[in-house]
Amino acid sequence: MSLNFDSSMFYYLIVIAFLFVLIISMKLKNLLIFRLILKTAIGGVFIFILNLVLNSFGFSIPLNLITSFFMGVLGLPGLALILLIKYVIYPL
Repeated sequence: MSLNFDSSMFYYLIVIAFLFVLIISMKLKNLLIFRLILKTAIGGVFIFILNLVLNSFGFSIPLNLITSFFMGVLGLPGLALILLIKYVIYPL
C-alpha cells in the first residue's frame, strides 16, 4: 500500500490550526501576541481576496507576513501604506 498525499487534507489541517489559534485568542483576550497573530491572519485573508478581485484590473498586492501584518493591524491605512510603497515610492 502506498500513501498518497491529498491536498484537501492539508487545507483542512490549516483551517483547524487557524481555528485553534482563534479559540485560544478568544479565551486569552488580554494577550497581545494572540491578537496580533489573529489580525495578521485576517489581514492575509483580506489581501488574498483583494488580489482575486484586483487581478482583473492589473493590480496586485504582495502577500507576505509584513503586508499581512500591516493590513491586519492598521486596516485601511495599512492598505494605503502598502499601495503607496508599491506604486509610488518603489514603482517597478
